[in-house]
Formats: sequence, structure tokens, C-alpha cells
Amino acid sequence: MNAWDDLMQYLGDDESIEAVVFGSWGRDDSELADLAIPFEKRNIVLSIEEAKSFLKREWRFKNFQSLTCYAAYIWTNKRIIWVRTYDGATWLDSAPRNPEYCVPHLSGG
Repeated sequence: MNAWDDLMQYLGDDESIEAVVFGSWGRDDSELADLAIPFEKRNIVLSIEEAKSFLKREWRFKNFQSLTCYAAYIWTNKRIIWVRTYDGATWLDSAPRNPEYCVPHLSGG
């Protein structure tokens, strides 16, 4: 599994990715080697075509042992998705892109 697989499992029916912004790696960038997203590709809006190869590298959004992923905002046609973290664990969370009926929740532990 990789971040792309995590994201595909998280998407709902008829949901498609429109854009991605990658931020910093959760820990020290020097440990990344082949996983690294170039600095010039971070903090800018990427199309899904541009972001896909980075998402398919051997790192994951979901990790329940350590903070080993990139911060990211992912826009779909229905939601805005981001990486959530608590006590080193990471997973995806989201909010509706537009006002709609929903049940808000409190973050944290």
C-alpha cells in the first residue's frame, strides 16, 4: 500500500481528485531518499496528474506507529481532505467542500 491506495480507499462514490498541495514531511527530510517530493513541488497547487507519481511512492497517509508522511491538502469535487495526526499516528480527515448537511466533529484525543 502507498498514499495513493490510502487516498483511493478514502474517496466516496463519484468523488474525483482535482488538486493536491504537499507540505513538509512529518519528520526529518534527510531520511527520505527516493520518497522525497522535491522542494519546488511543495507548497504549490499540483494537478492530480502531477501529484500521482509522488503519491505512489512507498509512503502512506495512514500509519498508526509514527509520523511518516507528507502534510497535504487534497481537493476533490466534494470535499477538502487533509492529514490528521495524534500521538504520532496519521490518517485522512475531511470536510465538505461546500455548505451541506453534515455532522461536525471535534478533533483531538
